[in-house]
Amino acid sequence: MLPIGRGQWTWVNFWAAWCTPCREEMARLLAWRESLTKAGTPVQLVFVSLDDDERQLQHFLDQQPAEGVQSTLWLPDGSARASWLKSLRIASAPELPEQALVDTSGRLRCFIEGAVEDSDYPEIAALVAR
Repeated sequence: MLPIGRGQWTWVNFWAAWCTPCREEMARLLAWRESLTKAGTPVQLVFVSLDDDERQLQHFLDQQPAEGVQSTLWLPDGSARASWLKSLRIASAPELPEQALVDTSGRLRCFIEGAVEDSDYPEIAALVAR
């Protein structure tokens, strides 16, 4: 179960180490979290890896700088992953990255298929400020 809806906004990022757009947007998401927190709206950032190979995932995490992604939840390939993704209404083989923004009550407020861009920030900031 994801640690969401505990009185603060939660951004869930579904990614994989082999996914170039996933890796490219991680620094952006970390910067957004910092900016939103400084603006008075703390946002928890949860990374969920859909890597098939745990060694590839661990290698990626080991290579991260101190300000990079330090931890992730991992959904190994198989029936448990398929069932979990289905419960979230996400395809069993999603086009990564995918994003879910959950409000302070645990309700899904925004779902984004694909990578986010810098130009998306004002809309996200306005949404969480409501």
